Amino acid sequence: MPPGPSAQELHARDEPVRLRWRTAIEAEFAEWWGRYQCFPHPRRQDAWLEMLGDRLGARTDQQMHVLYGLVMERVELYGAPRTQYGGLLGDAEEWVNGLMRWRASDDPFCPPS
Repeated sequence: MPPGPSAQELHARDEPVRLRWRTAIEAEFAEWWGRYQCFPHPRRQDAWLEMLGDRLGARTDQQMHVLYGLVMERVELYGAPRTQYGGLLGDAEEWVNGLMRWRASDDPFCPPS
């Protein structure tokens, strides 16, 4: 039995797909900002993530996991860093804002849809 591909070979094989997906994610973020003045967030717009996955050809759970990770890279770039002082109070405020579909003034992400 011949040896299987190494992790480096598998990563190199997937890199063109990841680059194409990153480019598509960046275009999506630019389009959302131009249209809504906010960015999509996969935890708030789960239907958007599913549709993006369909458009990009992410058919397996593993591919969707990779796509989610790439989108979250972009989310972390635009999101405000969490501090140790946010804690329970910050989480509670975020939960209430989500429940009421409000968006904090410094939140660059669209409210849940």
